[in-house]
Amino acid sequence: MISSSVFADIGGSEVFAGLTGEDLEKLSALCEMREMDEGTTVFIENMPGESLFVVKTGTIRVSRMFAEADEKTLLVLGPGEV
Repeated sequence: MISSSVFADIGGSEVFAGLTGEDLEKLSALCEMREMDEGTTVFIENMPGESLFVVKTGTIRVSRMFAEADEKTLLVLGPGEV
């Protein structure tokens, strides 16, 4: 059974705007909901990508280390963003 919440979440994302309802259903079936605690590292630079994350609520800060202890925020993603 496809979660209508997951279907609505990815269907509302600009990235998936061109997909048909059938394509969104197929994609929804592959999705897994994850709740992350504040401050959780989701991905580290140069780590092989094995997942695609769509923000449902809250924000995700994308940052990069430029030198030892010199972390810069590149962007902040919000609901519906990938």
